[in-house]
Amino acid sequence: MVSNLSHKTFNKDTSIIPQELIREVIYEKPYYYKDYRKVLNNEKTLEEIMGSSSLQSGIISALLIHFGFLLKKEYRVLGSEAGLHLNTNDNLSLDLAFYKKADLSPQKFDNHYLVDVPVSVIEVDVSIDLLSPQDQDYVFQKTQRLLDFGVEQVVWILTKSRKIMIAKPNETWTVDNWDKEFSFFNQKLILENFLKEEGIIV
Repeated sequence: MVSNLSHKTFNKDTSIIPQELIREVIYEKPYYYKDYRKVLNNEKTLEEIMGSSSLQSGIISALLIHFGFLLKKEYRVLGSEAGLHLNTNDNLSLDLAFYKKADLSPQKFDNHYLVDVPVSVIEVDVSIDLLSPQDQDYVFQKTQRLLDFGVEQVVWILTKSRKIMIAKPNETWTVDNWDKEFSFFNQKLILENFLKEEGIIV
């Protein structure tokens, strides 16, 4: 199906936007992949807009390996835009989802979205289209939805502004720079130093 999008011409009427261009649905509201209009205009393929930037991918991979090793006795770290089904017409894609191993038995790894609540989530950058004014609160909507679902901590890493947003239930959300220390699973980390040590930024 994806390969067909490379050659198919689409009607630009937004009422018939293909399901493949929807990245997430939060409280029944669809959020489309960034640059989805270029696919509708046949300027890009679906594959081109679904890919992560090299910086985004590098950060996600480094954090997955780092925390996957540190937490491997008790937790699983799932990446690759792990799909999370929260409710009818309520589905999210997660850059990094942290689960207790006890909550994810082998039987739960199948061809469907996850349905169990992750302990924590890390998101790196925004991968949906934000051209519409009503979509500008996407980060807050997604974060609150995850907290309402039972996630204990949501971390957003934003590469353009080099900011980190940390949200926990019933606490004030914080935004700080990459050069400030933050805590994740009782591990202290300065993201800027970590990424320099990993050779991802200079």
